[in-house]
Amino acid sequence: MGPDSAPPFRWSGEGSASLGFVESAIRRSEETARPVLRALDATAGLLAGRWILLLATALIGNPLLRLTLGDDAALAPVLLLAAAAGTALLLRAASALHGEPERAWVVRALLVGLLLRVALAAAIAASGSFPDERLQYDPVSRLAAAEGPGGATDSLGRSRLVPGRWAYYALLTGTYGFLGSSPAAGRLLGILLGLGAALLAGEVARPLGGRRAAALAVLALALHPEAALWSGAITRDGLSAFLVLAALAAAARGTGGLLRGRALLLAGPLALLAMNSVPAAVALGAALAGAILLEGAAAAREGRGGVLRAGLALLLLVAALRAAEAVAGPWLDPARLASLRDGVLRADAGWFDEAARLPLGAAFALFAPWPWEAVNLLRLGYSLLALGGMAVTAFGIAGLAAAVRRSPLRAAAPALFALAFLAILALTEGNAGTVARHRLPLAAVLSVGAGILAAGYFSGGGERVRRTEPSFPE
Repeated sequence: MGPDSAPPFRWSGEGSASLGFVESAIRRSEETARPVLRALDATAGLLAGRWILLLATALIGNPLLRLTLGDDAALAPVLLLAAAAGTALLLRAASALHGEPERAWVVRALLVGLLLRVALAAAIAASGSFPDERLQYDPVSRLAAAEGPGGATDSLGRSRLVPGRWAYYALLTGTYGFLGSSPAAGRLLGILLGLGAALLAGEVARPLGGRRAAALAVLALALHPEAALWSGAITRDGLSAFLVLAALAAAARGTGGLLRGRALLLAGPLALLAMNSVPAAVALGAALAGAILLEGAAAAREGRGGVLRAGLALLLLVAALRAAEAVAGPWLDPARLASLRDGVLRADAGWFDEAARLPLGAAFALFAPWPWEAVNLLRLGYSLLALGGMAVTAFGIAGLAAAVRRSPLRAAAPALFALAFLAILALTEGNAGTVARHRLPLAAVLSVGAGILAAGYFSGGGERVRRTEPSFPE
């Protein structure tokens, strides 16, 4: 379990009491849903208590079922075994990371998040799937899986769609090879990655806001409507969110600086992210470099060798930018940014024009569910899901700001990533509908801030709050 910290702030008694309807709603929902909560607790106990058995059964039974029944007949039991084993592992991890009384709420949130993701994945499949699924990820990975372990690498290497997405294509190909080449297997992979990211969000929030903030961050991401939708899709963005949170969780662990014993923990997720999403990798590298630079500045003021840390931070930032240029070309050039956003290579594009687009682009990347000039009935329906995501976004910004104010060094990495990635999305996505999917790593980090903000509310001081102690998560 990572280090705990006090919440970065406590809501005033008046502020907390003014939102007393939240407490009332929680209490009423608890009473109404008590039978459902008991069923969730029983299911969690059954799965987490038998995680070793379920994992062994999945690892041994899946290939045996496919050999004896054939791929088509074995698909349903194979996926059921894999889903049970993956969920059991996640619940076991939740039990190890969270103590009572938060543990019960975390495992419930994971199970509800699982059901929500399964329902949305079924809706996506019934609607005919997204274009990227049926035209890119699924057919390429299905073909590579059919080539077997020996030929999968060559098959992926021949596709022009794989560069810049190697990590996800390799993971999806391996999933198809083990579970069977069905889109349902790819959707299960996304669902488990999304729930794993929710657990990692808690570990990013823990040193910034304490055990309650950790639990609430898990809830925020596990129940995030947009994150749940894209977890059920076959897309690389869920893996990007998972890797970003894995790196930030590694950076948050321990009491020393980022370069003390955690370099290898950071290098793995960052390297995989560079093979999956260059913009997210650049934002993460810049955020880690900025955090190390701040640590170095603080150490230099105390005479503890901060110059070396600052130099290493600058090297890390330059390496991240050069790696991005090597993989994706000179995309930091204004003309390249214009072509990414508008589909037109404008020779007259300049940094002044790009800077002028930042406010509108940032607002769109944060809050717009779809391109504002292209609204139809289907997209209006999706915006109902986006409303929940917008709420998490607003709370997350406030929570990260509070964490930065309380502990700038600890909160530097997630806050700087959010700023850097938002700027990249604002410049490269423009008014593109794909931003609803590509902002998933940003939504994951903002869920951390939402958990911190909510922890401040549930730890609010004042006589009026003590008289109405909230039931969550006691």
